Amino acid sequence: MQQRIKIEFLISQGISKSDIARQVNIHPCTLSRELKRCFPNTYSANNADDHYRKKKRECGRNYVINGTIKEQVDKRLLQDWSPEQIHGYFKEAYHQPMASHETIYQYIYRNKKEGGYLYEHLRAKRKYRRNRSHTYKRRGQIPNRTSISERPDIVNQQVRVGDFEGDLIIGKAHKGAVISLVDRKSLYTLLRLTPSKEAPRVSEKISRALQPLNNGRFHTLTLDNGLVFADHENISDKLGKMVYFADPYSPWQRGCNENINGLVRQYLPKGMDFSNLTPQKIYFIQEKLNHRPRKKLGYRTPYEVFYGFFALNP
Repeated sequence: MQQRIKIEFLISQGISKSDIARQVNIHPCTLSRELKRCFPNTYSANNADDHYRKKKRECGRNYVINGTIKEQVDKRLLQDWSPEQIHGYFKEAYHQPMASHETIYQYIYRNKKEGGYLYEHLRAKRKYRRNRSHTYKRRGQIPNRTSISERPDIVNQQVRVGDFEGDLIIGKAHKGAVISLVDRKSLYTLLRLTPSKEAPRVSEKISRALQPLNNGRFHTLTLDNGLVFADHENISDKLGKMVYFADPYSPWQRGCNENINGLVRQYLPKGMDFSNLTPQKIYFIQEKLNHRPRKKLGYRTPYEVFYGFFALNP
């Protein structure tokens, strides 16, 4: 409730949505949904909180699967309808009471334990319900990672070259990959081909790519949370610089990198087999990107901004 009161106050002061989201410490998309879902014209903290609690009560209401509801659920499941389709069909199309899709799933797996076969009409036909409560943990954790929240403010200001973002561009069938490293200020890009996605090999490739810049033109590296970067401590040890990690599922925190990856896809489209790529081809793409004028840079090239000069090539 305190958060909503602060939102109401900041709106009354004419503060922009992006600034409000930053001050309230939520994502701008979350704020937009809050305003759109509740009262887009005149936001009221009290009314918004009442609206939220009412929806929560409605969503939390469970119907017992028995009687008429059981008959309807069983009939649709035998027709290979999904629990979401059953729930939506009766609630949205006919405005009739119906169990939530989660309740229907629980009913299906109780039926399985009792010897029933309703689960066979689910698309995946799983005998057991998959646990979705710790999806990120199942992917594995990167040991001793340093969060982007601990990164120096000067990196966010983009006033110096040498603060890089890193990611991996994957080829068809996950065979082969290209490491992309992008300077936040100049957009200067380093691309390296790596046939192996094993963490030690990837960290070695990154270290070798950045080592020539470790004379004042490299300060920090911010990486994606993929386990291919689990050997990040080796990079820090070899280069003597800090490696940070963006928050899970937050690609906007590495916006420069994501944008450059899109430009690389002009030459390496999705679905392309990387097994026949050569280092010469990757270097060709790197040079194309680094010597292309950018509007963001005042039509200077990333190479010119990174190395601090402006060359006119008629």
